Amino acid sequence: MVSKALNLLRRLRKCASGNALVLVGIGLPALIGATGYGVDTAQWYMWKRELQHSVDQAAIAGAWALAYDPTTDTYTTRAQQEYTANLNVVADFAVETPDVALANYQGRDG
Repeated sequence: MVSKALNLLRRLRKCASGNALVLVGIGLPALIGATGYGVDTAQWYMWKRELQHSVDQAAIAGAWALAYDPTTDTYTTRAQQEYTANLNVVADFAVETPDVALANYQGRDG
């Protein structure tokens, strides 16, 4: 019985057919995992880019509103409107009402 098992193992060791299948079976999980990681990373960059675009549009809209009417707080409303209008994909987990405030440049309070 033992000699039959050893004989079978010797024949399997000499046989080269099926090596490609074994190599593909070993490498396929790594390939699928790397592909999934690449897709997740690309989606994360897309979310980050869209959030940055929304914030940039809000800042531009707020600056324009403040430049044309510096006496009222319409810049806050306009900035919040532009922020929420530009959230297409990330609206589920983005901040609904951003903090809009004037920055302190040259020692002046806004």
